[in-house]
Amino acid sequence: MDFMSVLNKRCSIRKFQDKPVDGALVKEVIRLGTLAPTACNRQGWRFIIVTDKDIMARVRKCGGSKIIPTAPIGVVVLYNKFTINLHYEDNIESASACIENMLLAATNIGLGACWIGNLPKINVMRRLFNVPKRYDIIAYIAFGYPEFQSDSVPRKYSNIDELISYNMFSMEKEIEIRKISKLQLSLIFVISKFHISVPGFIRKKIKDIMAVDHK
Repeated sequence: MDFMSVLNKRCSIRKFQDKPVDGALVKEVIRLGTLAPTACNRQGWRFIIVTDKDIMARVRKCGGSKIIPTAPIGVVVLYNKFTINLHYEDNIESASACIENMLLAATNIGLGACWIGNLPKINVMRRLFNVPKRYDIIAYIAFGYPEFQSDSVPRKYSNIDELISYNMFSMEKEIEIRKISKLQLSLIFVISKFHISVPGFIRKKIKDIMAVDHK
């Protein structure tokens, strides 16, 4: 597939075939991910390939996205916490560049993928995957063969000029912000104030209601 076709075809896949994915393909996707730029060329990534359905189910039970156990394989992307750029968190920027490479690489070889940030609390994820504190848990990427072939998702702004200003910020049309209902605001308040006391299955339901997946 040529590069422009890959860019145009890539979209988040949320339904997968019940078909195993060769681990070698996922390793190649990861390798291509690591060709991304990183701050100060630190290349501080680490990856956990997840094939165990019991572990996926535990992530889901602890509040993770319902997509996670439906994909045959997943990758937890980690990045070393060390950064001297505290304001812009270049460690997270570096990991995100790698993730986008992985999504494009997966598209190119016919795999579907979904970048998932709807995950359990950080300390829970650390326990589930035995992640040392020196690493940030950036995201979980679900991989599999798409249940059906989908076209690229239309962008909200067909005219790129709507998104561009020159030399300083000046926008006539502001970005559309997702409206939050009074119920969702109440749930946010409960989670933020009483998060520890809210049972896991309730937090999972709340996160499903409020989740906004990547494009």
